[in-house]
Amino acid sequence: MKIDLSLLFGAPDPGAPGAEQAVEVAARERDEQLLLAGREAVGLDVGIPRRHQEVKQQPHDDLDRLIDSLDELDL
Repeated sequence: MKIDLSLLFGAPDPGAPGAEQAVEVAARERDEQLLLAGREAVGLDVGIPRRHQEVKQQPHDDLDRLIDSLDELDL
């Protein structure tokens, strides 16, 4: 059995409207600690890689059409 203790320790509900994403919470908490240490806050610009950068949509090729047709078969 798995138990999620994050709500017990005050983690916000990620599905709630206006809820911060985990990366935003991490950056905010890091900035708070930097400020307490007398340093400058850096925000999301430093140390947090963008894992899912936006990719330009390309036109569908034969493979895309094949996969789409297989998806339509509802196997």
